[in-house]
Amino acid sequence: MVAYRARVIDALLAERLTSAGAVLIEGPKACGKTFTAEQQAASRVYLDTDEQARAALGVDPTLVLSGDPPQLVDEWQLDATRVWTTFVPRWTVAKAPARTFSPVPLPRLTTPAATAALVASPDSGCVR
Repeated sequence: MVAYRARVIDALLAERLTSAGAVLIEGPKACGKTFTAEQQAASRVYLDTDEQARAALGVDPTLVLSGDPPQLVDEWQLDATRVWTTFVPRWTVAKAPARTFSPVPLPRLTTPAATAALVASPDSGCVR
């Protein structure tokens, strides 16, 4: 296995994870999004390679998306709507159970290759 080399983004990712429920890491294929996210993730789901996780996501998303935080959901855009609509209520309830929130729109991926990793923890919000 290749040894991880620290990146400039590591400190920013750690900071964002303390203040946001999720951090979306976007970039071209094979630029290190997943490898970077894995360094800070306590649990991981790889939707591109785990067929059982994708199947379970269709039955009950909480079976797949309830790992220890922060949880890496790699290639989450393969079932973006289901992943997003499962995570967002968890963030809002964990942050302020007595309040209601407007729906958070699904982020539009802006990279040409449209690949992304989502790292989430049970706080409120999402940053890119």
